[in-house]
Amino acid sequence: MKFTKYIITLFLLPALLLSACIDAELEEVLDHKNHYQTLSDADNAILGLYGKFTELAAQVVILNELRGDLMDITHNSSADLQEINRGIPSKNNQYSDITPFYSVIQNCNDILSNFKMMKEDSRISMDEYRERYSDVTALRCWVYLQLGIHFGEVIYNIDPIISIEDALKAQDQKSIKLEELLDKLIDCMEEVNTNGTLENYVVSPLVQEALDGYKLSDFFINKHLLLGDLYLWRGNDEYDYIQATIHYRKVLRRNENAANVSNNHLYYKCSVTGFRDPNNTPQFEVTYWRYKEDDINSLENHWAKMFGYRSDVLNINASSETELSYEHIWAISYDASFAPTYPFTGLFTNTGQGTYQLKPSQYIMNKWANEEQKNNLFLMDGVKTPLLK
Repeated sequence: MKFTKYIITLFLLPALLLSACIDAELEEVLDHKNHYQTLSDADNAILGLYGKFTELAAQVVILNELRGDLMDITHNSSADLQEINRGIPSKNNQYSDITPFYSVIQNCNDILSNFKMMKEDSRISMDEYRERYSDVTALRCWVYLQLGIHFGEVIYNIDPIISIEDALKAQDQKSIKLEELLDKLIDCMEEVNTNGTLENYVVSPLVQEALDGYKLSDFFINKHLLLGDLYLWRGNDEYDYIQATIHYRKVLRRNENAANVSNNHLYYKCSVTGFRDPNNTPQFEVTYWRYKEDDINSLENHWAKMFGYRSDVLNINASSETELSYEHIWAISYDASFAPTYPFTGLFTNTGQGTYQLKPSQYIMNKWANEEQKNNLFLMDGVKTPLLK
């Protein structure tokens, strides 16, 4: 695979949070060196980066899931989706285009380079630098991991491209295979662990304030989760598996202390009291009311609720906010009022604006319907009753 396109980088205002139309003469446009003067400039660059990052959503899901066992095409599917499903994408297939991935990477490279200059010139403090530099570095590693998984080998460039000479230099780089890429990404994240931070934002206004009604506590990549994934993907020896375990444990131990070990259920299930009855609605579970496990009418499927909540909106009730914190490690909400648009409504739904091009595979539907329950399955009219209502 050759990276032969020059990527022209445009920093976006936070596309999913803000929108504006600006008319300006060419002479009025800020010079590149004037983009990063204040802490607000740095934060706007990060929000613009994540706005750009959200444009990868459809590609990432389709490349991961349509080539797997859980998703399938429909009779409405485009030629590009059919090619991905068969594993033979053509040269111009929009879902196998690497340009959007490298556009995000180049934005990361530019931001990181400027953050270093801001720190050296004392335009941001060390703590402000560490949080932001670590976040952008981790996002770049995540995008590179996706490229490596799906394309096998990649051009690995961590330098900003701000001139034609830089672009030509990047183009001449040799591609590396996934195994070597994983070594580089792990080294990069371990450097963050040493000189930056793997913890979530703490001092940044990005998590202390809200934008357009959204709070951003779960908006940014979880770095311990990423590093655990990197070690697990490499999996060369016992050391890699131990390191993966350590970092996954740090994700699971959120809010845990010696006096409260009950937090070990985080990201396992959300339960209000642990019991099921008509006055206690279960959250995100497929379950039966307490003491009515043999009654088909007590079956409730609330699993889909976690996908309906807007996870980082301020006006959801406190109970829902707590429930979502048990299920969502990293969640970015889309808003119909701002670009980019949410891509999955059109791809998956068959009403309204949906074109119903993707669906769950028949394999997984059959597997789900034939799962054996602890109550030995229900038989109605000689037919196994499916769990979905």
